[in-house]
Amino acid sequence: MNENKRVIWIDNVKVIAMILVVLCHFSQSMAESALISKSSALVFVNEFCYLFHIQLFFICSGWLFQKYTSYTSLGDYAKNISKKLVALGVPYLFFVLLSHLFKTLFSSYVNNQSGNLLKELFVSPMPPYWFLYVLFLIFLITPAVKTKTQSCVLLGVSVAACVAIGFPNEQFKILYAVEHTLTYWIWFAFGAFIAKAEPKKLSSPYSIILFAAAFAAEIFNFKYLNGDNFLVNLAISFLACGGILGFMSWVYRANKQTPIMGFFAKYTMPIFLMHTIFAAGIRSVLFKLGITNSAIHIVLGLIITFIGPIIATVLMEKLHLDFLLYPLKYTEKIKNKKKQTT
Repeated sequence: MNENKRVIWIDNVKVIAMILVVLCHFSQSMAESALISKSSALVFVNEFCYLFHIQLFFICSGWLFQKYTSYTSLGDYAKNISKKLVALGVPYLFFVLLSHLFKTLFSSYVNNQSGNLLKELFVSPMPPYWFLYVLFLIFLITPAVKTKTQSCVLLGVSVAACVAIGFPNEQFKILYAVEHTLTYWIWFAFGAFIAKAEPKKLSSPYSIILFAAAFAAEIFNFKYLNGDNFLVNLAISFLACGGILGFMSWVYRANKQTPIMGFFAKYTMPIFLMHTIFAAGIRSVLFKLGITNSAIHIVLGLIITFIGPIIATVLMEKLHLDFLLYPLKYTEKIKNKKKQTT
């Protein structure tokens, strides 16, 4: 998206989602390495965040898709899909390959061992890169709707698909691609619905009450239902996402960015893509040095997990390797040069 078209509240919702994803992955890796205890409080917070953090990314993607994409022909659809294949496929391939190599070289120090590379690429993607994989599949099946009614229909179909796929059936094994696409399509469609319908009442300081309600409901869900009820989880997800979206769209209604959020917004995707590499990397180095102190692991781990991807991005930009993060930036430059020479 062009800088002068940036929607600040959407950028900042993605910042919040990124921070939550990173903190959840970091805390889980620390617990798996026995550096912190896997307390019930930690499990509760992680389970609660997993009900809405990655969902926010899909919602933002759906919102932007609806606002800035239109199809008038099959050719337009094919052109958009080819762009998405490049934009998502290049970083996906690069970071899956890089993570696979890292896990192979440092297998003694990582929590999750590398598996079959082709399977990790095409059948069962590794976290967090599965997001890019699923997002592309969602782009494949989602039409650009033109009316509020159509956006309602799209949301309804995605809800039906999510509910149908949400109840496990041991006799019917579903492919990863199908299961995850239909599970998260609802959030993409929800974002498209918000963009088209523009519900004014959602943007309000009181929207935070929805998030508080989600938190309270999750306490009951965690204590009495073990977090296993699909429909309850779905309802809590909608409450939490609605609360964050409404509150953030109200806070940044003037579309003016703040310095700290603006800084992190610039590096949201690099941090999301690289945080597991740097978190595992610093943990491996500390273990190799014989350092097992939890406080050192937490402090250094968090610093490197957030700062490492930012430094890497700056270096990649200087070396013109940032096409691995933002390939469309370079394809557009090539197209513009061709236009100038013709």
